[in-house]
Amino acid sequence: MNFLMELHKRLSAELPDQEAVSRVVDIIREEYGGCAVYVPLRSPFIEAAVRSAAEHMSTRAAARACGVTERYAYRVIHRIRAERQAG
Repeated sequence: MNFLMELHKRLSAELPDQEAVSRVVDIIREEYGGCAVYVPLRSPFIEAAVRSAAEHMSTRAAARACGVTERYAYRVIHRIRAERQAG
């Protein structure tokens, strides 16, 4: 199914302002029309794997081992440190 049609349908079910829903879809169409867009899934399993790997290896190596970017791995590590300091 067409991504924008599905998005419009889902937003219409969630939001009361149909004019705003149509405008959001139009903005996406104008801005990204004709582009192939990748929308990554954020998996808690991937984050858990990064957390576990980072305990035993460098952040760079953990990122490579888990198939994520270094930037993502550093964000996960930063959250771990923040949680430890808060708790």
